[in-house]
Amino acid sequence: MKNKMKKKQTNIEFARQNRKTMPKAEVILWQHIRKKQLGVRFLRQYCIDAYIVDFYASDVKLAIEVDGATHCSDEEISYDQKRTQTLSQYGIEVIRFTNQDIYQSLTGVIETIRNKIAERL
Repeated sequence: MKNKMKKKQTNIEFARQNRKTMPKAEVILWQHIRKKQLGVRFLRQYCIDAYIVDFYASDVKLAIEVDGATHCSDEEISYDQKRTQTLSQYGIEVIRFTNQDIYQSLTGVIETIRNKIAERL
């Protein structure tokens, strides 16, 4: 029990630190989804189970992940799949975008998120 509590506290501290040092692509996306701009409230670097998701809207159980270059290795892909499976057990849908998606097609990314929110409402 103590280890689980300690791990949760570590995740919370890590999430707080991540909020202060978000990658550029996440900052750009955050500027377009914060303050209920898409009709639901998103939180950033939110802890769910043993994981921290980049953005989470609890009203529609939607998590958004922004994948940088580190998400291309077989190990990371496997980790991301396991993570998505765990989150889906809570009824949470995960949608993923790459940094390049945000840099090159931000309008499309926002539209995809908007459509997913509408589906889940």
